[in-house]
Amino acid sequence: MQTSKKKPSMVFLLLGAVFAGYLGYLIGGAWEEGIELMEFLDRFSAVCEAPFANYFNENTVKMIAIVVVVYAMAVVMYYTSQRNYMPGREFGTAKLESPAKVNKILMDKDENFNRILSQNVKMSLDFRRLKLNGNILICGGSGAGKTFYEVKPNLMQMPHNCSFICTDPKGEILRSCGQMLKNNGYNVKVINLLEMDKSDCYNPFSYIREETDVVKLITNLISNTTPKGATPSDPFWEKAEGLFLQAIFYYVWLEEKPSRRNFETVLKLLGEAEVTEQGKPSRLDVRMKFLEENSPLGANHPAVKQYNKCMRGAGDTVRSIIISANSRLAFLENKQVLRLLSKDELNLADIGIGVNGDGETKTALFCVIPDSDKSYNFIIGMLYTQIFQELYYQADFNCGGRLPIHVTFML
Repeated sequence: MQTSKKKPSMVFLLLGAVFAGYLGYLIGGAWEEGIELMEFLDRFSAVCEAPFANYFNENTVKMIAIVVVVYAMAVVMYYTSQRNYMPGREFGTAKLESPAKVNKILMDKDENFNRILSQNVKMSLDFRRLKLNGNILICGGSGAGKTFYEVKPNLMQMPHNCSFICTDPKGEILRSCGQMLKNNGYNVKVINLLEMDKSDCYNPFSYIREETDVVKLITNLISNTTPKGATPSDPFWEKAEGLFLQAIFYYVWLEEKPSRRNFETVLKLLGEAEVTEQGKPSRLDVRMKFLEENSPLGANHPAVKQYNKCMRGAGDTVRSIIISANSRLAFLENKQVLRLLSKDELNLADIGIGVNGDGETKTALFCVIPDSDKSYNFIIGMLYTQIFQELYYQADFNCGGRLPIHVTFML
């Protein structure tokens, strides 16, 4: 069965050309103009009986050239007519590979540095060696075994250099694996939207380093509090709301003491904003005016600058912007939620660089969410976005482009 196109050998081609040339020499020795075929054959037979005799004449060069050209044409026709015929494989050759061969390629020699894919197949966490990105999509309905057959086995594998971030509906995975991970040296953290009084605290303001981070946080907040599938209205209102929130967030970040840099203070400042019919300045107007007059930055203070831009609109427009901002953050008007967002106990950088940057201590973060109520799931959305941003920052600016600890997301 011919399965591949043959490549010509130059040695054999040259030998063939020499043979063709010599054949032309013999034909030239037997050929004579006007000779009949039978006579030519008799003379050619006689020439072949003594092939090394001297038959050079006026026809020799011409016959050698003709035979060599015919030979060259035959060679070209032969190799250009080759096809990659694969009889019996017309419908494809794909087949399931054996687990042993798959493991030979994917599995790491260190048993504790693998991700479990099935009962018999494992994949190394050294994705640079594998030249794979490590992303896995698991499709299955409720009760198909996604948690039991994939999530839990990989948590129990406890690779020696891997932190975990796990979405946990109803807290089932935390109950099954939390204590085990803690007993084996993991720094276990929990954001619990099911029982908020038992949750660790998470404060998005703790991860603001520069002004652009404020914009990222507001974009993150708006994105995660906008219902999926919602038809976008006039973008003016969303942009204006973002501008107003920037003023509030900048004030909280730059002017409040660290213990008050949280959403509770944001809600307090929002409560001070109002537009009266008599044009009387609100408490927030007074606060921003005082900041403008006393800050070294004056009108260029980020909070003052964004606030003045927002307040230039007509009274009804500004009132609508304030109402829109209050409406978006109305879910936070809850003691349990405000406690959860009051301070930061997660230290997101530790997930990728180890506790206090030791490069060794692994973290397991469980995000417990109710399976029947999505009212506060936007907190998890904000958290995930900031986790990615923080880990990218640590890798790019503190770790030479690569985190010392692998981070596996189970979303």
